[in-house]
This record gives sequence, structure tokens and C-alpha cells, in this order.
Amino acid sequence: MSATEASKPKRRAHSRHIRDSTGLSPVRVTPRDIEILRTVGDYRILSTVQIQKLFFRSLHRTRKRLRGLWQHRLLDRRFQPIRLGEDTPHILYVLSQTGARLLAGRASSSGQATVPTPFMRRGSGLFLEHTSVCSDFRIAVTLDSRASPDYRLLYWRHQEIGTAVNLITGDATRRMVRVPIVADALFGIRHRQHDRHFFCEIDMGTTSHRRILLKLQAYTELWRRGLFRERFGIPDFRVLIVTVSHTRASRLSQTVAAQRQTTGCSRLFSFTTMSSAAGAAIRPVSGPIWHSTFSPEHRSLFEIA
Repeated sequence: MSATEASKPKRRAHSRHIRDSTGLSPVRVTPRDIEILRTVGDYRILSTVQIQKLFFRSLHRTRKRLRGLWQHRLLDRRFQPIRLGEDTPHILYVLSQTGARLLAGRASSSGQATVPTPFMRRGSGLFLEHTSVCSDFRIAVTLDSRASPDYRLLYWRHQEIGTAVNLITGDATRRMVRVPIVADALFGIRHRQHDRHFFCEIDMGTTSHRRILLKLQAYTELWRRGLFRERFGIPDFRVLIVTVSHTRASRLSQTVAAQRQTTGCSRLFSFTTMSSAAGAAIRPVSGPIWHSTFSPEHRSLFEIA
């Protein structure tokens, strides 16, 4: 080793978990930074790759900027469990208290009505995985809507969209049961001045067919009785079920078809897989990735409704 090489200070490795304020320069918050903070707060949790899809071309630049926002406490980090034999998962980001105060100050000065709040929940590995899949689907819908002048994403709601309906069980007991409906999302799409509204259910493959069938019966009852108009302020709806595999999607579809008398309006429900809905080149709005119980042919979002 030469004297020059020996005199060079060793570069300290960055910690993923501990902030280091040594020599930290003041942060200049750009309009894009504000949008990143607002988007992370709205989604609740986003990974580095997910943020890149929405805001950056380069993953390297994404990591560098997010690290800066984290070091200045505008974002906090979460970490998924590391599984044996798998790569280290991407860092997850949530809005911090400091970031929320910054957004609140900007909103106050601009007259904006609502601002995101910090997401304090830690959550299990399954919760983080489920939230990540929900975000993947939303990002895919958002980017697909941006890419086509014929489509526009009107809104996306994923909080406080729960309700419940009373059902008579189909078994011999004929009991009245109250079934909750807590969708993963409710969103609206405009296609050439024609609006459609969709509930989305992300199925991780851990829920029994019986429980899913009960939930679909509840959606049918919500539709039959027109309760959605008053409770959600929408004129009509369809239900999208995004699940883990083609086999699972096919079996769920068959379950609904076999119980058509119980579920009633099977045309309410359409199925696809996570890879089809959120893949690198997938178009979940304009592309033919959805199939239903009455038509195995894959169609686009507006063709199925």
C-alpha cells in the first residue's frame, strides 16, 4: 500500500437504521420533495422502488434523495423481515412527524384543506407485505391512467371506507349475521367522460374460500339494496379481486360461479393476479388482464364493467 493510499480516510459505511448528523448540510426542500412527502403520507408506506416509479428515472438518485430526506427526519424508515435465501428487501419509507409538520405549514399558507398524517403503526411482516402489494396496484393504476389521454384517475380512497351489511346465512340455521366490508381501496376512473367506480380486494392467499364468499355475498347485498349510494356517494360499482396466482384466481372465480344463487350478481366481480396487475409493463386500467365468472376471456377494466 502506498503512503497516499494509507493517508486516505476510510469511507464509513452508511447505516440503514441509524441516522448520522455528522457534517450534515441544511436541506433544500424542492417542490418534488414536497410531492414525495405528500405521496408517502397518502400511501402510508412506500418502498424505494415504488417511489422511483412515481418520481425518478434512476434508482441511484432515488436512494440518494430519500436518504437525505430521512437524515433530515422528514421521512422515517421501516424494514420488512429478512427471509432465508432471499435478497435484502428494499427500505420502506413513511411520513415522519417533522415531515407532516412541514406539509401542514405549506398547506396552511396555500389554503389546502387536508394533509397526510404520520403513519405510526409498526406492523407485522404480513401487514407490510400486504400494504406493499396494495401500493403496487395503486401505482400501476396511476401510471396507466397517466399514460393514456383516454383515462383519468378521479380519486383513490383507502381509509375509512368500511361498512357492514346484514345477511341471512345459506346453511340450515338461516341465521342473521352482520358482515363487515373493509375494502383495500375504492377508486374512480373516467374514460371518455364515462365514470366507473371500483372496490379493490387484495387477496394474499391466506383467507379461506368460505370467508371470501361471505364477503362477496356482502358486496352483492350492498349492491342489491343500493346502500353504496348513501354510504360511499357513488352511483354504481364493481369489485376487483387481485390475488396471488392464476390458480387461486381461477378457484375463487369457480367458487363464486358455483354459488351463483348465493352470491347473486356474479357480474359484480372480476379477477386478476398480482403479477398481471402490477408488473413492469402491465396496464391494469387499459390492458386486458381481468376475467369474470361469466366470461373467462380477459378484458380491460371498462370492458368488464
